[in-house]
Amino acid sequence: MGNKGVAFFTTFLSLCSFTVSCLLGYEFFFYAASGYITTGVSIKISVFVITYSFVLDGLSSIMLMLVLLISFLVQLYSCTYMENDAHLARFMCYLSLFTFFMEILVTSESLFQLFIGWEGVGLCSFLLISFWFTRTQANSSAIKAFIVNRVGDTAFLLALFLLVTLCQTLSFSELNLLVGWCSSLDFIYNKKSIDFLTLVSMLLFVGAMSKSAQIFLHSWLPDAMEGPTPVSALIHAATMVAAGVFLLSRISFFLVYSSKALSFIVCVGAVSAFFASSVGCFQTDIKKIVAYSTCSQLGYMVLAAGLSSFSLSIFHLVNHAFFKAMLFLTCGAIIHSVCDNQDIRKMGGLRILLPFAYCMFFVGSLALMGFPFFSGFYSKDAIVESVLVKFNKFYYLVFSLVVFAAFLTAAYSVKVIALVFFVNTNMQKGLINFIHESGVGLLLPIGILACFAFFFGFYFTDLFLVFNGSTFLNAFATVSTAITLDIEFLSLLAKETVFCLSLFGVFVSIIVCFFWYIQASRFSIWFSVFSFFSKKWFFDCCYNFFFAYKYFSVAFSVFVQSLDRGFFEFTGPTFIVGLLSQISFTPRLLQTGVIYHYLLLFAVTTCGFTFFNLPFSIKLVILLSFVFLLFCTVVRADEQLKIKITIPYKVQVVIATLAGWLHPVLFVLYTIVVAIWFPFYVYRYRQMPMMSWLFK
Repeated sequence: MGNKGVAFFTTFLSLCSFTVSCLLGYEFFFYAASGYITTGVSIKISVFVITYSFVLDGLSSIMLMLVLLISFLVQLYSCTYMENDAHLARFMCYLSLFTFFMEILVTSESLFQLFIGWEGVGLCSFLLISFWFTRTQANSSAIKAFIVNRVGDTAFLLALFLLVTLCQTLSFSELNLLVGWCSSLDFIYNKKSIDFLTLVSMLLFVGAMSKSAQIFLHSWLPDAMEGPTPVSALIHAATMVAAGVFLLSRISFFLVYSSKALSFIVCVGAVSAFFASSVGCFQTDIKKIVAYSTCSQLGYMVLAAGLSSFSLSIFHLVNHAFFKAMLFLTCGAIIHSVCDNQDIRKMGGLRILLPFAYCMFFVGSLALMGFPFFSGFYSKDAIVESVLVKFNKFYYLVFSLVVFAAFLTAAYSVKVIALVFFVNTNMQKGLINFIHESGVGLLLPIGILACFAFFFGFYFTDLFLVFNGSTFLNAFATVSTAITLDIEFLSLLAKETVFCLSLFGVFVSIIVCFFWYIQASRFSIWFSVFSFFSKKWFFDCCYNFFFAYKYFSVAFSVFVQSLDRGFFEFTGPTFIVGLLSQISFTPRLLQTGVIYHYLLLFAVTTCGFTFFNLPFSIKLVILLSFVFLLFCTVVRADEQLKIKITIPYKVQVVIATLAGWLHPVLFVLYTIVVAIWFPFYVYRYRQMPMMSWLFK
């Protein structure tokens, strides 16, 4: 097909898949026609049966439409963005494979099948992050993403093992029926009793933490920016990071029975939102700033799941996917226009040169900040307000963290807009002459996403935030409608807190960017704060010092020195070579180089085999071979034995050539025959007089 053929083919199929998903969503939302498809393929181990089935309910329908829409727009964008790349076909195939595994994940009817899609998106993220495999940093980032996700996958597998052991099933529908019985079970380890549902919920949540880049397992997400920009848009908007939040909604029937797990989820979500937003304020790479905003917004989604507002979590996931994909694709258009520069300190004044990119980035930033009437406002503010309905000191602390995170989100959003589009330019004069607006292939997907980022939240709020108990999330995702209802009765001051602090963050950021240039070298305290946040709270340094370096040193001393170069080397190559050298020392003495010694060996061997009760055909072959070999040896020994043979010269050359080839081959064959057949026939004819004498 070629690069263009593959790009067209994969994009067209993504459009077809999105059209089908829209038809499925229409049937469900307007006719409540949920579907259950089984392939008939199953794995049966005793009473444990795994069936490959697909469920099409409200949750899977909305996720299918979201994933396929974002995937189609990203692939359409990639056709232009990557058109000069020699490996465009491979890139488009990776994107399609990424989408395929995400479809498997969101439509799976069991945790086992979900785990297949779960591992598939992890594999595709590794392939896409390291797409430019000639770059060392890209390979390192891909390996880091793969290894960090293995931590969460290990916890996920442990949860699957526990469920299989006690429940004998991994089907969501069957587990939903068994949840009442599971709530009475306790898991005893080291004389300590742990609630079974709490243990399973915590293990599954650790798996979700790695995929959704929550704190402690977040370090792979910013480094994933080493891949092409379309990859970043797909990973951060609708595939990789959405998998963890989707899992929490699917297992909501487990989570609502475990208050400890929900409290832990709330803590992780709030701290992640605050952590990522604080680090994002001090980054200078435009893609990493948007990446940390993804981590922060995922904290809001996890927080909503911890509050049992799973529909609100999915609502913010959908809204976030639209404006985050738009922000990443706009960043790609900006980077593409300024000759692959990603440092915002080397930009400036681009609102005149790139007006469309400026408008789109401005709209996406307003949606990210939760500005009224944009999509982020309807879900993000609702999540923050839902914290207040929990009248508890713990939740007041959580409220403080997420509100301050909203303040920082507004600050770094305005910082990017100011340094990229408004301040005096810091680019070279020769570079400015080449800056131009991108083509239609890049701008059309951004424009479509901008429409969703502006209008989706306003028109679809009632679909997610319902008050009559009915929701598109069926029994797989229990919704606490009481929280959603209590939000409406909060005071106006509480409702406007997030918006007011966001505006304050805007003003602070404007003052810092335009009027107050702080020289870090003059203020030691400011320099310490800047270093702490710009170095990501020193998470990478701590991981390297406490885990990576110690792991590598132990691995080197144990596996390399003790095992590889120690035990295996001694018992393997060194031992075998030494043993073979000792064994072969005596047979090696038979290779004297004297021709009549070889003739004697061949004669004895031939006579010995002829002596035994061999078939006549084998005897004939051995004798003829011996005669031919003897003749060839005599011909080659003409000069040594001084034998004058009257044979034409050409015939001598042919015979000498054949002898040169056949002499070592026949010698090896005779040796093999002696080694294999002689003991066999000795044992077989041991009753003969000569054989019995040999045995004595």
